[in-house]
Amino acid sequence: MTEDENEKFWSYNKNVQKLREKEFKALNGAVYLDHAASTLYGKSQLKAIQKDLTANLYGNPHSRHTTSQLTADTIEQVRFRILKFFNSTPDTYSVIFTAGCTAALKLLAESFDWCSSNKGPSKSPRNHNCTYPHSSERVEPALQDRLLCRHQPHLSDSSECSRGRFCYLNDNHTSVLGMREIARQYNAAITCVRESDISFLLNDSLKNNRCPLVKNGSKCLFAFPAQSNFCGRKYPMEWVKRVQNGALEAVTSDRDRAKGSFLPSKIYDARSESQHQQWYVLLDAAALVGTSSLDLQQSEPDFIAISFYKMFGFPTGIGALIVRNSSIDAMRKTYFGGGTVKTSLAALDFHIDREHVAERFEDGTLPYLDVIALQYGLAVLEGMAGGMQAISQHTFSLSRFMYEKLHSYRHENNAPVVELYCSSNFQKVKTQGGIVAFNLLRANGEYVGYAEVLNAILNNIKKK
Repeated sequence: MTEDENEKFWSYNKNVQKLREKEFKALNGAVYLDHAASTLYGKSQLKAIQKDLTANLYGNPHSRHTTSQLTADTIEQVRFRILKFFNSTPDTYSVIFTAGCTAALKLLAESFDWCSSNKGPSKSPRNHNCTYPHSSERVEPALQDRLLCRHQPHLSDSSECSRGRFCYLNDNHTSVLGMREIARQYNAAITCVRESDISFLLNDSLKNNRCPLVKNGSKCLFAFPAQSNFCGRKYPMEWVKRVQNGALEAVTSDRDRAKGSFLPSKIYDARSESQHQQWYVLLDAAALVGTSSLDLQQSEPDFIAISFYKMFGFPTGIGALIVRNSSIDAMRKTYFGGGTVKTSLAALDFHIDREHVAERFEDGTLPYLDVIALQYGLAVLEGMAGGMQAISQHTFSLSRFMYEKLHSYRHENNAPVVELYCSSNFQKVKTQGGIVAFNLLRANGEYVGYAEVLNAILNNIKKK
């Protein structure tokens, strides 16, 4: 990067100042530094939503009439628009709408095939003496079995269940950590790894070709954040293919962890001895996609969890689990409700799931007006100040400025005023997002308590 290019990159984006005055008038006289929790919605975004909702009549998409069909068609267009935003298509991925990123993670935890079967923690025995309500007519067991076998996969004995594993990076959001409690109910093994434990994943000698699906093998899930919620560290997307290729198999074995062995040679030995695990990757992208682009053609995680309000502020309470179509077999649906099934019988343990991925996993009626509003938020990100690249550069520039200023502050005895938590030192936008994590220090080196800092902030607001 030349000196002129460097100056252009780090200088304050004047177009952003114009946008602030036009789109975010509520910020007049205020400084908003909580974009990691929720970003702001723009004036033109709300106007576009209002114009759409007042000009069109949208009905419940589960009904069958003109207004409901308009809603259904628009929802599919929004799904397509979301995938296009992440440089993908419905041929490769499917969008399952949820109540947010946390709900998406919970949905995956509850539906992932932790034991390579359709069993849950417990399953009550089939009732062969079902009786229709208001009728004395009983259903013959043979007929009931035929009905059940039409849609239910074979349920293997628990002794034949292939035990899966949930492996996660220690620098994950609490919503990811909560997944282990569900995985444990299914008797899945749990492994927490540090970045240093899996540094070998960047070894170029590891193949990028995904291992073929192992029939009756155990399914394992590795979860990591695209960007740390704590310090803004952007983790290598190269991990995705390496993990899918089985590179974590040796690392997560109890034997090797007990020995403290995390060498690549162990990986090759384990893979040559037994290909009995199929690895899937969950990417928590909620903290990343608000200020950085995510290209699903460059890296192809099996599952991606996001919250839209963290991207463009409105609507709140809606997110998505984006699922790679080739990985959908790793999910098992138990509960059904609303329009998720084609048909079901009350007197029989019988139902037929819908074929489309989203239709199977979106229980009940979607908040369809919120879904329709998403397209206008995406439009804002695509057009604002030059698109996601400009947004990423601008937020990184401001964060680095703040980082360097805080780093320079000193007490009278030359002791640092701030302890910063950043391994990248804000050198590259590729490895660092717009989050600055720090603690305030007293002149004697003691930490200033959280409550004290909060009270100081609140008192300052009251004075203003």
